[in-house]
Amino acid sequence: MISSNTYKELYEILSYMDKITVMKIPLEILQNIKKYKNDYYKTKIDKKDIFNEKNVNRETIDLLCYFYKHYWYK
Repeated sequence: MISSNTYKELYEILSYMDKITVMKIPLEILQNIKKYKNDYYKTKIDKKDIFNEKNVNRETIDLLCYFYKHYWYK
């Protein structure tokens, strides 16, 4: 089960990305990210170092890799 904090981190990271790339993810997944994110969680994401596990939890990195493999890499 994906934590609400992970959803929040995903939501924030996706907000840094261009819309065309983000929209390659199925709408249902994007809606779930928005619906289940923890709005009270304060992220520590550094735009210059997104994949640093000190700034982003491992589950978020794993999901971004999944998105890359299934939706962004062609």
